[in-house]
Amino acid sequence: LSRTKITSFHLPYNINIVHRSIHRQAAISSSALFLQKQKSSSSLTGWINSDTLNLQQATNQHERIKPDATSVAYDDNDTQIQYPSPSSVERLLIRDRLLFLKRDDCLHLPGSNISGNKARKFLSLNNLPAEQFPDAIVSYGGPQSNAMVALAAIVSSKNAELRDDRGSNGGEQMDLQNNGMAQDMFWELDVLDDEIQLRRKYGEEDENDSNNIGNSSTSTNTNETTDEPQKRFIYYTKPLPRYLRKNPNGNLLRALALGMEIRTLSHDEYSRLFGGLHGGSSLAPADLDPPVPGKSLWVPQGGACGIAKHGSDVLANEVIDYWTLHGKGMPLAVCLPGGTCTTALLMQRSLNAIMDQRRKEKEKAMDIRVVVIPCVG
Repeated sequence: LSRTKITSFHLPYNINIVHRSIHRQAAISSSALFLQKQKSSSSLTGWINSDTLNLQQATNQHERIKPDATSVAYDDNDTQIQYPSPSSVERLLIRDRLLFLKRDDCLHLPGSNISGNKARKFLSLNNLPAEQFPDAIVSYGGPQSNAMVALAAIVSSKNAELRDDRGSNGGEQMDLQNNGMAQDMFWELDVLDDEIQLRRKYGEEDENDSNNIGNSSTSTNTNETTDEPQKRFIYYTKPLPRYLRKNPNGNLLRALALGMEIRTLSHDEYSRLFGGLHGGSSLAPADLDPPVPGKSLWVPQGGACGIAKHGSDVLANEVIDYWTLHGKGMPLAVCLPGGTCTTALLMQRSLNAIMDQRRKEKEKAMDIRVVVIPCVG
C-alpha cells in the first residue's frame, strides 16, 4: 500500500541513512526538475511548457481543509477520503517506537479516483479543467507502472468530463462521485480481467482479447471510433513478454481499458531515447515528435518532473498541520520509499519552505526531516 510513515523519533545526524544510489538518484531528480524550468517554449519544441498550464491555480481551486484536534485514528481505518480533505493518520506502537501512518492509499482524487503518492504527484494535472488539459499526454516506463495507470485514469476522466459537458452519458461516473456514491473505478476492470482469464482457461478466448499489443509499430487506441474531441495518453515501453501480450492483466489491462495508446520499442531504441548515463531526462527526447504539436505534454517516467511540486506542497502542509496539533514539540522524521526520489526531494523542499516562512513569522520552530528508504533494484 502507498503509505507515508511519519515517525516521532529522530535519527542521529551522524548516521548515514541513505544509500549511495539514492543520493545519486536524488541528484538526478533535482537536475531533472531544474532542466524543466529551462525548457524551451512550445513554439520551438512542439511540447507544452508545464509553466503555462496554471498548475498552481488548478491546485488552489480547492480550499485546503485543515485537520482538527480529533483527526487521528488509533486503529486500522480504511475509510475512503476524497481530496481536498487530508488523508487520515493511524497511530501505531512498534517495538516501543511511536509511528504515525499517513493513509494516502485511502485518499482519492475526484474524477480519476487515483490514490497513493501518484495522487500527490499528479494532483495539479488532475485538477486542470478538461478545456485547459493538454490534448495529449506522453510518457514512458514499465508495462505495469503505477504512474502509467494513474495518467491513463486522469486522461480518461477528462474525456468523461468533456462528454458530460456535451450532455452525454459519459458524465455519469462523475455525477456519482459528486454525490458521494463513487465506487473504485478499477473494480469493473478487475472483473473484466477475471472474465478474460476464465474464457482463456476454458478455451473461449476471443481473437480480439490479445489484440497484438506487443508489436512495436502497433498502438491501442479506444478513442479513434468517436468524432468527439478526445484527450490522448500515449505510452512508450519495451517489448512486452509473450505471456503479457496474450494475457494483458493488472495495470496494463487497466490502462488499456482506460484508453491508453501503447507504443512498444526495441530494447536498443528504448535505451537510445530514454536511457543514458544518468537515466531519463525530464525533457522529451529531441527526436521524439509531439503527437499534437503545441498541445502535447511530456511526463517523464514515474512523474519525476516539476508538475509534482504542487501536490508535494499540499502534502507538506498536511504534515505540518497534523504535527502542530499532535507533535507536542517533538522532532519528526518523515519516512518515504525512494524510487526516482521525486516525492522525497520535493517533500523536503516543501517542508523547508514552510518552516522558513514560520521562522520569518516568528512562529514556534519545528524539527522535521525526510528519511528515504531505497526501493530500487
